[in-house]
Amino acid sequence: MRRYRVELCFSERLKELVRSPAGRSTRMVDFSGRRSIKDLIESMGIPHGEVGFMVRLEDHPIDFNYILRDGDRITLWERIPKQWRESGFSSLRPDPPRPLRFLADVHLGTLARRLRLLGFDTRYRNVSTDRRLAEISQKEQRVLLSRDRGLLMRRQVSHGVLVRGTDPDAQLQGLVVRMGLAGGIRPFTRCLACNGILKPVSAGDKEFARLAKEIPDDIIRLHRRFTFCSRCRRLFWPGSHYPRLIRIINRVLEEQIKGG
Repeated sequence: MRRYRVELCFSERLKELVRSPAGRSTRMVDFSGRRSIKDLIESMGIPHGEVGFMVRLEDHPIDFNYILRDGDRITLWERIPKQWRESGFSSLRPDPPRPLRFLADVHLGTLARRLRLLGFDTRYRNVSTDRRLAEISQKEQRVLLSRDRGLLMRRQVSHGVLVRGTDPDAQLQGLVVRMGLAGGIRPFTRCLACNGILKPVSAGDKEFARLAKEIPDDIIRLHRRFTFCSRCRRLFWPGSHYPRLIRIINRVLEEQIKGG
């Protein structure tokens, strides 16, 4: 079987994803037989959704179906560079519809709740299979969030983000920066439990009377304004957990200010 050698050049973000030996911007790769660029980069640990633009020999844009040739030099970026965009070329896939909607895998429940806290439509169920997650992402045009590279390599996933690390604060900050979410932050507009839209309600409203049957009288006396979820019908008020939620929101906003 014929042997091939190609040179891959990675942008700063992508080189961090390459499986051992990691940290190098350029890699020489040897392989046998006919192989597409998608198959090769995913064998190295890079989900196709992380790659936004590729060129062969510096001036020939290619897509994921490109069959590699011996001696190829391929440069890969996570997003299309400005000079190529200005030349009329587009990213390997269209941008996800705005406003962005997310789908978090079964290991990212905390991140899902924090995205909802910031006001982003984020679907999450802790029992979904990889196949089902990929199907939902494709059907509903949601950005799939996962730490599972194999899940993000499924062909149905056109918009996916490999979430780094295990700290929810760092995960949230990284996603806000990468996806440009700062301008869309609308705190306390989505239900943390079910992702429904929150609506304001006052203690004297008829709607409140139907919702507050199990709410202690001292809570009603202490608070005059509440919000309720249009989906699960839960009632919310600034309870003991409220300062912690405010701190989470403020940390995100402060980091955005620092980042300029």
